[in-house]
Amino acid sequence: MKTYKTAEVASIIGIHPNTVRLYEKLGLIPRVKRQENGYRIFTEKHVEQMKLARLAFKVELIQNGLRKKWFRW
Repeated sequence: MKTYKTAEVASIIGIHPNTVRLYEKLGLIPRVKRQENGYRIFTEKHVEQMKLARLAFKVELIQNGLRKKWFRW
């Protein structure tokens, strides 16, 4: 199974590495395993879920304020 570092995921998705960390903190993706040094280890599943979250935020006008609803939780 291929794994990725935070910066690699950010590059693939086209977002800042801090946004990748935020998605985990907000629960938009499942918890990420960590190496002994604390670095996150992402999988293809995480990458695909982030792509899906990004897509959902892009169509938020259609979804009637999805972003606002999410961040009120």
